[in-house]
Amino acid sequence: MNRLHVENRGSRDMAAVAVSAKSANSNNSKFRAICVKSNLRYRRMISPKYVFSLMGWALSLLLLFDRVKFPSRCLFQNEVVQVAVIEPKVLPYSDFLLVIFINNSPEGHKKRAALKKIYDRYRGHVFDTIETENSRMYTLRVLYLTSSVDVDNDGELDGDVFKVKAPKGYEHIAEMTKQMMALTNHFSFKYLIKSDDDTFLCLRRLATLLSTLPEDKLSKIYAGVPTACGVHRKNPNVGRVILDQSDRWYDSKFVEHTLGGLPCYPVYMQGAFYVLAHSLVEFMNTGRPNWTTFQNEDVTVGSWLLGVDREIVQVDNIEKAAIWGCKCSTNNKETMKSSMFFHGCKTLEELESCSKNLKKPGLLC
Repeated sequence: MNRLHVENRGSRDMAAVAVSAKSANSNNSKFRAICVKSNLRYRRMISPKYVFSLMGWALSLLLLFDRVKFPSRCLFQNEVVQVAVIEPKVLPYSDFLLVIFINNSPEGHKKRAALKKIYDRYRGHVFDTIETENSRMYTLRVLYLTSSVDVDNDGELDGDVFKVKAPKGYEHIAEMTKQMMALTNHFSFKYLIKSDDDTFLCLRRLATLLSTLPEDKLSKIYAGVPTACGVHRKNPNVGRVILDQSDRWYDSKFVEHTLGGLPCYPVYMQGAFYVLAHSLVEFMNTGRPNWTTFQNEDVTVGSWLLGVDREIVQVDNIEKAAIWGCKCSTNNKETMKSSMFFHGCKTLEELESCSKNLKKPGLLC
Protein backbone atom coordinates (compact mmCIF):
# COMPACT_ATOMS: atom_id res chain seq x y z
CA MET A 1 0.00 0.00 0.00
CA ASN A 2 2.66 2.31 0.96
CA ARG A 3 4.64 1.60 -2.15
CA LEU A 4 1.55 1.97 -4.32
CA HIS A 5 0.73 5.21 -2.58
CA VAL A 6 4.17 6.55 -3.18
CA GLU A 7 4.09 5.50 -6.83
CA ASN A 8 0.70 7.11 -7.28
CA ARG A 9 1.97 10.24 -5.57
CA GLY A 10 4.99 10.26 -7.85
CA SER A 11 2.76 9.87 -10.86
CA ARG A 12 0.64 12.79 -9.76
CA ASP A 13 3.77 14.92 -9.23
CA MET A 14 5.05 14.04 -12.68
CA ALA A 15 1.66 14.86 -14.15
CA ALA A 16 1.68 18.19 -12.34
CA VAL A 17 5.14 18.92 -13.70
CA ALA A 18 3.96 17.99 -17.18
CA VAL A 19 0.91 20.20 -16.78
CA SER A 20 3.13 23.05 -15.51
CA ALA A 21 5.50 22.59 -18.42
CA LYS A 22 2.60 22.59 -20.84
CA SER A 23 1.20 25.68 -19.19
CA ALA A 24 4.64 27.37 -19.40
CA ASN A 25 4.96 26.46 -23.05
CA SER A 26 1.54 27.87 -23.62
CA ASN A 27 2.49 31.12 -21.86
CA ASN A 28 5.74 31.38 -23.85
CA SER A 29 3.80 30.92 -27.04
CA LYS A 30 1.51 33.74 -26.03
CA PHE A 31 4.54 35.94 -25.12
CA ARG A 32 6.13 35.19 -28.49
CA ALA A 33 2.91 36.05 -30.19
CA ILE A 34 2.72 39.34 -28.31
CA CYS A 35 6.37 40.14 -29.23
CA VAL A 36 5.74 39.32 -32.85
CA LYS A 37 2.72 41.60 -32.89
CA SER A 38 4.73 44.38 -31.21
CA ASN A 39 7.58 43.98 -33.67
CA LEU A 40 5.15 44.14 -36.54
CA ARG A 41 3.68 47.32 -35.06
CA TYR A 42 7.12 49.02 -34.81
CA ARG A 43 8.06 47.81 -38.26
CA ARG A 44 4.95 49.45 -39.59
CA MET A 45 5.83 52.65 -37.71
CA ILE A 46 9.41 52.72 -39.09
CA SER A 47 8.33 52.26 -42.65
CA PRO A 48 10.42 53.72 -45.51
CA LYS A 49 8.27 56.82 -45.80
CA TYR A 50 8.93 57.70 -42.16
CA VAL A 51 12.65 56.98 -42.55
CA PHE A 52 12.92 59.28 -45.56
CA SER A 53 10.93 61.97 -43.80
CA LEU A 54 13.25 61.89 -40.78
CA MET A 55 16.29 61.94 -43.03
CA GLY A 56 14.87 64.97 -44.85
CA TRP A 57 14.37 66.85 -41.61
CA ALA A 58 17.89 65.96 -40.43
CA LEU A 59 19.41 67.16 -43.71
CA SER A 60 17.43 70.41 -43.55
CA LEU A 61 18.69 71.10 -40.03
CA LEU A 62 22.24 70.31 -41.13
CA LEU A 63 22.02 72.75 -44.05
CA LEU A 64 20.51 75.45 -41.85
CA PHE A 65 23.24 75.03 -39.23
CA ASP A 66 25.93 75.12 -41.89
CA ARG A 67 24.59 78.34 -43.44
CA VAL A 68 24.39 80.07 -40.07
CA LYS A 69 27.83 79.06 -38.87
CA PHE A 70 29.70 78.89 -42.18
CA PRO A 71 27.88 81.26 -44.58
CA SER A 72 30.59 81.19 -47.24
CA ARG A 73 31.27 77.41 -47.36
CA CYS A 74 29.90 75.23 -50.12
CA LEU A 75 28.44 71.82 -49.19
CA PHE A 76 28.05 70.59 -52.73
CA GLN A 77 30.27 70.72 -55.76
CA ASN A 78 29.55 73.64 -58.12
CA GLU A 79 27.25 75.19 -55.55
CA VAL A 80 26.92 78.96 -56.07
CA VAL A 81 26.89 80.95 -52.85
CA GLN A 82 26.28 84.69 -52.79
CA VAL A 83 28.30 86.35 -50.05
CA ALA A 84 28.04 90.07 -49.25
CA VAL A 85 31.58 91.44 -48.95
CA ILE A 86 31.86 94.79 -47.13
CA GLU A 87 34.90 96.62 -48.43
CA PRO A 88 36.68 98.83 -45.87
CA LYS A 89 36.32 102.52 -46.60
CA VAL A 90 39.51 103.86 -48.14
CA LEU A 91 40.16 107.39 -46.89
CA PRO A 92 42.20 109.98 -48.83
CA TYR A 93 45.75 110.02 -47.44
CA SER A 94 48.36 112.73 -46.91
CA ASP A 95 51.35 112.94 -44.57
CA PHE A 96 50.50 116.50 -43.51
CA LEU A 97 46.89 117.51 -42.94
CA LEU A 98 47.06 121.27 -42.38
CA VAL A 99 43.86 122.61 -40.79
CA ILE A 100 43.48 126.39 -40.70
CA PHE A 101 40.73 127.93 -38.58
CA ILE A 102 38.95 130.74 -40.45
CA ASN A 103 36.06 133.10 -39.79
CA ASN A 104 32.93 132.49 -41.79
CA SER A 105 32.77 136.13 -42.90
CA PRO A 106 33.70 138.19 -45.97
CA GLU A 107 37.02 139.08 -44.36
CA GLY A 108 37.60 135.43 -43.50
CA HIS A 109 36.94 134.41 -47.09
CA LYS A 110 39.51 136.93 -48.32
CA LYS A 111 42.09 135.52 -45.90
CA ARG A 112 41.29 132.03 -47.05
CA ALA A 113 41.95 133.05 -50.66
CA ALA A 114 45.29 134.64 -49.65
CA LEU A 115 46.35 131.59 -47.62
CA LYS A 116 45.34 129.24 -50.41
CA LYS A 117 47.65 131.14 -52.76
CA ILE A 118 50.48 130.92 -50.22
CA TYR A 119 50.18 127.18 -49.56
CA ASP A 120 49.55 126.29 -53.19
CA ARG A 121 53.22 127.05 -53.81
CA TYR A 122 54.06 123.71 -52.15
CA ARG A 123 52.04 121.95 -54.88
CA GLY A 124 50.94 119.28 -52.45
CA HIS A 125 54.50 118.24 -51.45
CA VAL A 126 56.82 119.44 -48.71
CA PHE A 127 60.53 118.59 -48.85
CA ASP A 128 62.79 118.78 -45.84
CA THR A 129 65.97 120.84 -45.96
CA ILE A 130 68.35 117.93 -45.38
CA GLU A 131 70.72 117.87 -48.36
CA THR A 132 71.48 114.14 -48.17
CA GLU A 133 70.22 110.88 -49.60
CA ASN A 134 67.96 110.63 -46.54
CA SER A 135 66.04 113.73 -47.55
CA ARG A 136 62.36 112.92 -47.75
CA MET A 137 59.11 114.32 -49.07
CA TYR A 138 55.80 114.76 -47.24
CA THR A 139 52.47 114.95 -49.05
CA LEU A 140 50.31 117.91 -48.05
CA ARG A 141 46.58 118.58 -47.89
CA VAL A 142 45.21 121.95 -46.71
CA LEU A 143 41.74 122.35 -45.20
CA TYR A 144 39.96 125.42 -43.88
CA LEU A 145 37.81 124.85 -40.82
CA THR A 146 34.67 126.79 -39.97
CA SER A 147 31.61 126.17 -37.81
CA SER A 148 27.91 125.60 -38.44
CA VAL A 149 25.06 124.37 -36.26
CA ASP A 150 23.39 122.74 -39.27
CA VAL A 151 25.86 119.86 -39.80
CA ASP A 152 26.01 116.52 -38.01
CA ASN A 153 28.52 115.58 -35.33
CA ASP A 154 31.01 114.16 -37.83
CA GLY A 155 31.20 117.43 -39.73
CA GLU A 156 30.69 118.14 -43.40
CA LEU A 157 33.29 118.47 -46.14
CA ASP A 158 32.66 121.06 -48.85
CA GLY A 159 35.66 121.12 -51.18
CA ASP A 160 38.59 122.27 -49.04
CA VAL A 161 36.30 123.64 -46.31
CA PHE A 162 35.47 121.43 -43.34
CA LYS A 163 32.39 122.54 -41.39
CA VAL A 164 32.13 121.37 -37.80
CA LYS A 165 29.08 121.36 -35.56
CA ALA A 166 29.58 124.34 -33.27
CA PRO A 167 28.13 127.82 -32.77
CA LYS A 168 29.88 130.72 -34.46
CA GLY A 169 32.25 132.99 -32.58
CA TYR A 170 35.73 132.92 -31.06
CA GLU A 171 34.27 131.97 -27.68
CA HIS A 172 33.36 128.59 -29.18
CA ILE A 173 36.81 127.81 -30.61
CA ALA A 174 37.36 125.03 -28.06
CA GLU A 175 34.18 123.31 -29.23
CA MET A 176 35.35 123.69 -32.83
CA THR A 177 38.66 122.09 -31.86
CA LYS A 178 36.86 119.14 -30.29
CA GLN A 179 34.76 118.60 -33.40
CA MET A 180 37.90 118.92 -35.55
CA MET A 181 38.96 115.50 -34.26
CA ALA A 182 36.24 113.99 -36.48
CA LEU A 183 38.63 114.49 -39.40
CA THR A 184 39.87 110.96 -38.72
CA ASN A 185 36.51 109.81 -40.12
CA HIS A 186 37.16 111.64 -43.40
CA PHE A 187 40.93 111.48 -43.99
CA SER A 188 43.93 109.32 -43.29
CA PHE A 189 47.09 111.18 -42.35
CA LYS A 190 50.24 110.96 -40.31
CA TYR A 191 50.22 114.42 -38.72
CA LEU A 192 47.46 116.94 -38.15
CA ILE A 193 48.79 120.50 -38.14
CA LYS A 194 46.50 123.05 -36.53
CA SER A 195 46.91 126.72 -37.39
CA ASP A 196 45.03 130.01 -37.44
CA ASP A 197 44.31 132.34 -40.32
CA ASP A 198 46.68 134.95 -38.86
CA THR A 199 49.61 132.52 -38.71
CA PHE A 200 52.25 131.95 -41.38
CA LEU A 201 53.96 128.54 -41.40
CA CYS A 202 57.31 127.38 -42.74
CA LEU A 203 56.42 123.79 -43.52
CA ARG A 204 59.88 122.84 -44.81
CA ARG A 205 61.32 123.62 -41.39
CA LEU A 206 58.67 121.41 -39.79
CA ALA A 207 59.49 118.61 -42.26
CA THR A 208 63.18 118.94 -41.40
CA LEU A 209 62.47 118.62 -37.67
CA LEU A 210 60.28 115.57 -38.15
CA SER A 211 62.88 113.89 -40.35
CA THR A 212 65.35 113.94 -37.45
CA LEU A 213 63.08 112.20 -34.95
CA PRO A 214 62.77 108.42 -34.43
CA GLU A 215 59.55 106.70 -35.38
CA ASP A 216 58.62 105.78 -31.79
CA LYS A 217 58.41 109.51 -31.00
CA LEU A 218 56.73 110.50 -34.25
CA SER A 219 53.90 108.01 -33.71
CA LYS A 220 52.71 109.93 -30.61
CA ILE A 221 54.07 113.43 -31.21
CA TYR A 222 52.49 116.54 -29.67
CA ALA A 223 54.65 119.37 -30.99
CA GLY A 224 54.57 123.14 -30.75
CA VAL A 225 55.59 125.78 -28.26
CA PRO A 226 55.21 124.07 -24.85
CA THR A 227 53.62 126.16 -22.15
CA ALA A 228 53.77 125.20 -18.49
CA CYS A 229 54.84 126.53 -15.13
CA GLY A 230 58.58 127.17 -15.03
CA VAL A 231 59.29 127.18 -18.78
CA HIS A 232 59.59 130.99 -18.90
CA ARG A 233 62.22 132.11 -16.43
CA LYS A 234 61.55 135.82 -16.95
CA ASN A 235 57.79 135.51 -16.51
CA PRO A 236 56.81 133.14 -13.70
CA ASN A 237 53.11 133.63 -14.47
CA VAL A 238 53.36 131.70 -17.75
CA GLY A 239 51.55 128.41 -17.36
CA ARG A 240 49.88 129.37 -14.09
CA VAL A 241 46.10 129.16 -13.70
CA ILE A 242 44.65 132.65 -13.91
CA LEU A 243 42.36 133.42 -10.98
CA ASP A 244 41.84 137.11 -11.69
CA GLN A 245 38.34 137.29 -13.13
CA SER A 246 39.08 140.58 -14.87
CA ASP A 247 41.91 139.02 -16.89
CA ARG A 248 41.17 138.39 -20.58
CA TRP A 249 42.33 134.77 -20.31
CA TYR A 250 40.50 133.93 -17.08
CA ASP A 251 38.88 130.54 -17.66
CA SER A 252 35.92 130.14 -15.32
CA LYS A 253 35.07 126.67 -16.64
CA PHE A 254 38.56 125.35 -15.92
CA VAL A 255 38.58 126.85 -12.42
CA GLU A 256 35.18 125.37 -11.63
CA HIS A 257 36.08 121.99 -13.16
CA THR A 258 39.22 121.72 -11.01
CA LEU A 259 37.59 123.32 -7.93
CA GLY A 260 40.24 126.00 -8.11
CA GLY A 261 42.74 123.52 -6.75
CA LEU A 262 45.36 123.53 -9.52
CA PRO A 263 48.08 126.19 -9.50
CA CYS A 264 49.24 125.33 -13.04
CA TYR A 265 47.59 124.30 -16.29
CA PRO A 266 48.50 120.92 -17.77
CA VAL A 267 51.28 121.22 -20.37
CA TYR A 268 49.83 122.62 -23.58
CA MET A 269 51.01 124.06 -26.89
CA GLN A 270 50.34 127.63 -27.97
CA GLY A 271 47.13 127.49 -30.00
CA ALA A 272 48.47 129.39 -33.04
CA PHE A 273 50.30 126.27 -34.19
CA TYR A 274 50.70 122.70 -32.98
CA VAL A 275 51.16 119.21 -34.44
CA LEU A 276 49.30 116.06 -33.40
CA ALA A 277 50.12 112.50 -34.41
CA HIS A 278 47.25 110.59 -36.00
CA SER A 279 47.05 108.24 -33.00
CA LEU A 280 46.36 111.16 -30.64
CA VAL A 281 43.69 112.64 -32.91
CA GLU A 282 42.05 109.23 -33.18
CA PHE A 283 42.12 108.87 -29.39
CA MET A 284 40.48 112.27 -28.92
CA ASN A 285 37.90 111.54 -31.59
CA THR A 286 36.91 108.27 -29.89
CA GLY A 287 36.24 110.10 -26.62
CA ARG A 288 34.76 113.16 -28.32
CA PRO A 289 31.21 112.76 -26.91
CA ASN A 290 32.60 112.79 -23.37
CA TRP A 291 35.22 115.55 -23.54
CA THR A 292 34.49 118.80 -21.77
CA THR A 293 35.79 122.05 -23.23
CA PHE A 294 37.21 125.08 -21.48
CA GLN A 295 37.41 128.68 -22.60
CA ASN A 296 40.99 128.40 -23.83
CA GLU A 297 41.30 125.98 -26.74
CA ASP A 298 45.00 125.23 -26.26
CA VAL A 299 44.55 124.52 -22.54
CA THR A 300 41.64 122.26 -23.44
CA VAL A 301 43.76 120.07 -25.75
CA GLY A 302 46.56 119.88 -23.17
CA SER A 303 44.01 118.77 -20.55
CA TRP A 304 42.67 116.00 -22.80
CA LEU A 305 46.20 114.68 -23.31
CA LEU A 306 47.19 114.80 -19.64
CA GLY A 307 48.04 111.24 -18.62
CA VAL A 308 48.12 110.05 -22.24
CA ASP A 309 51.28 108.48 -23.67
CA ARG A 310 52.35 111.41 -25.88
CA GLU A 311 55.73 112.78 -26.92
CA ILE A 312 56.21 116.49 -26.18
CA VAL A 313 58.38 118.07 -28.90
CA GLN A 314 59.42 121.70 -28.74
CA VAL A 315 59.59 123.59 -32.03
CA ASP A 316 60.42 126.87 -30.34
CA ASN A 317 61.21 128.13 -26.85
CA ILE A 318 58.45 130.32 -25.46
CA GLU A 319 61.01 132.51 -23.68
CA LYS A 320 63.15 133.20 -26.75
CA ALA A 321 60.67 132.78 -29.58
CA ALA A 322 59.94 135.73 -31.83
CA ILE A 323 56.76 134.23 -33.17
CA TRP A 324 54.34 136.98 -32.18
CA GLY A 325 53.76 140.27 -33.95
CA CYS A 326 54.05 138.84 -37.51
CA LYS A 327 57.79 139.46 -37.57
CA CYS A 328 58.08 137.71 -40.93
CA SER A 329 56.55 140.81 -42.50
CA THR A 330 59.35 143.04 -41.13
CA ASN A 331 62.16 141.15 -42.87
CA ASN A 332 64.08 140.52 -39.64
CA LYS A 333 66.95 138.30 -40.84
CA GLU A 334 67.63 136.51 -37.55
CA THR A 335 63.96 135.72 -36.97
CA MET A 336 63.36 134.79 -40.56
CA LYS A 337 65.95 132.02 -40.47
CA SER A 338 65.00 130.40 -37.17
CA SER A 339 61.24 130.46 -36.59
CA MET A 340 58.94 127.73 -37.79
CA PHE A 341 55.84 129.92 -37.68
CA PHE A 342 54.84 133.55 -37.28
CA HIS A 343 51.68 134.64 -35.49
CA GLY A 344 49.69 137.85 -35.43
CA CYS A 345 49.49 138.54 -39.17
CA LYS A 346 46.12 140.23 -38.96
CA THR A 347 45.98 141.81 -42.43
CA LEU A 348 46.22 140.47 -45.95
CA GLU A 349 49.16 142.79 -46.57
CA GLU A 350 51.13 141.25 -43.71
CA LEU A 351 50.49 137.71 -44.95
CA GLU A 352 51.55 138.68 -48.47
CA SER A 353 54.71 140.38 -47.15
CA CYS A 354 55.63 137.21 -45.23
CA SER A 355 55.13 135.11 -48.35
CA LYS A 356 57.31 137.46 -50.40
CA ASN A 357 60.09 137.70 -47.79
CA LEU A 358 60.25 133.97 -47.07
CA LYS A 359 60.55 133.08 -50.74
CA LYS A 360 64.06 134.45 -50.80
CA PRO A 361 66.88 131.94 -51.46
CA GLY A 362 68.46 130.33 -48.42
CA LEU A 363 65.49 130.73 -46.07
CA LEU A 364 64.08 127.27 -46.89
CA CYS A 365 60.57 127.94 -45.73
